[in-house]
Amino acid sequence: MKKIKKIKKIFSYLCLIIGVLLIIYPIYSKIVSNLNQTIVINNYNNEISKMETDDINKLEDDAEKFNTKLYENNTFDSSLTQNSISQIDLSGTEILGYIIIPKLNIELPIYEGCTGEILSLGIGHLSNTSLPIGGKNTHSVLVRSHWAF
Repeated sequence: MKKIKKIKKIFSYLCLIIGVLLIIYPIYSKIVSNLNQTIVINNYNNEISKMETDDINKLEDDAEKFNTKLYENNTFDSSLTQNSISQIDLSGTEILGYIIIPKLNIELPIYEGCTGEILSLGIGHLSNTSLPIGGKNTHSVLVRSHWAF
């Protein structure tokens, strides 16, 4: 009889521990994700701050030229996308920039592509669309998966 009580007690504690872990995991996961995104954004900002103004202006001009060419051709050319991404990719991680949503207190990096891996890291830029720099005749598509949190 004592063995059965002991097994029930161990089982109860085990269920309690598993329940607590199930409650804590989403919170922990979100904290780790936010920390990683903050590190990526800080690294991106450090890379930008090291650049000369002329280099930054050239990147902006190249992005505008890409968007104009994409609009004028009205077709997708994969070589255009690869060339533009390699020019804009400052940190070597395919980060195009980041987006800030002040009301939600969110800062998320923007990556090139929309794979599951990328969407778990931040926002994905759909390859066949304009680069997210704004301007006339640009239609950039940014994707975020709500499951990534």
